[in-house]
Parts: sequence; structure tokens; C-alpha cells
Amino acid sequence: MSNFIERAKTLCINNKKPIINTLLFIGYLFALVFLFVVIVNINMVAVTNDNIYSTEEMIKISDDFDCILILGAGVRADGSPTPMLSDRLTTGYEAFMAKKSDIIIVSGDSENQDYTETVTMERVLTEGKVDKTAIINDGYGLSTYESIWRAKNVYGCKRILAVTQGYHLNRAIYIAKELGLEAYGLDAALQGYAKQPIYSIREYIARIKDMIYAEMRPEPAYTQKWEGFNE
Repeated sequence: MSNFIERAKTLCINNKKPIINTLLFIGYLFALVFLFVVIVNINMVAVTNDNIYSTEEMIKISDDFDCILILGAGVRADGSPTPMLSDRLTTGYEAFMAKKSDIIIVSGDSENQDYTETVTMERVLTEGKVDKTAIINDGYGLSTYESIWRAKNVYGCKRILAVTQGYHLNRAIYIAKELGLEAYGLDAALQGYAKQPIYSIREYIARIKDMIYAEMRPEPAYTQKWEGFNE
């Protein structure tokens, strides 16, 4: 063991300069990546913040949206919405009652019958006395990009009012703008959330991904309307 340590020391001494150069290169690389992430995030927030409103500011938003787009979030095993999703539904419902649009699109992951975000979303809204005919259930909104792409290309929307928490709205509105939509957002953060630090960190990376998606504009996995499950 002592011989191995001595050989390792000798190797490090003899190759000190290459090792230092390698570490410097790795450090510079990480610095560039970090700088890129920071710049993208700052830019995305800067170009979208003016289109984001709180529920108290809702009166400032016009009433002629093609849809109120409520973006999906987690659903519990018993089929009830998580606090984050519940707040999105409450905010979307308030926008509907304020006549910002006569159509609500609930968009989220209902790809498989064992996990159905949009089924829960539609049920909660109809229990809140929203007529089912006013709700479009888009169970193929498997990501933020897909939800917005489908709102435009599958459901024909040109002007949308997106509903989600503020930290998420910047990305949603950025994607919509890049896809040629006129988009505004309602911040659905009606409370604090236990995992918000994790969501925020993840959002920094997701903004990079969706900046690329918005530029490349790939077609989602599903390009047809969601029509529920076969009984």
C-alpha cells in the first residue's frame, strides 16, 4: 500500500502541469456552461415578465382569448390534485368566471389510464359548475412544449391565457411566443409549496431544453386530439 502511494505521488509530481491544465480546462468548461444557463434564464424571464399577471391584476387582461390553457401537474394516487395543481385549477376557474375565454383546455399527462392528470382536472372543474362542453381535455400534453404546440396546431388557438405557477409561466409564455402565439399568463401560486426549491432548480434546466425545442419546433409524440380511453 505504501509503495502504491509513493508511486502515485511521483506520478502526480511528474505530471503536475498536465493535471493542472486539465483541471483548468474543466473549470473553464463548467464556467461557460454555468454562464450559458444564467444568460438563457435571464433572457427568458426578461422577454416574458410583462405578459405575466397575478389574479389581482386579472382585470387588466382583455376578454377575447381563444382559450384558458391550464397546464397539468401532479395527481395523488387517490385521484385528487396536488396543492400545485389545485391552485392552477382554482386560478383557471376564476379566469373562466371572469369571462376571459369561454373555453378551458386542461392539458397534461393522461397517456395511460393508470395516471390521468387531465381527467382529474376536468372532474374538479365540472364539480365547480363549469359546463363540460366548455372544457377541452388534452391528455396528450405530456410536457409544457407539447401542451402549447398542441393548443396551436391541434386545437387551433392563436391567443392563449396560460395558467400555472409564476416560476413556470416564463417558460410557457416563451415557448408560445416562439411558436407564433400571442400569450399571457396568470400566476397560480396561491400558497407556498414544500418542494418549490427543487421545482425551481429543475426549471433552470428545463428552460434550456425548451429554448432549443422552441427553436427546432419538433412535432410531439401525439399530433391528434385526445379522445379518452376505450372502455
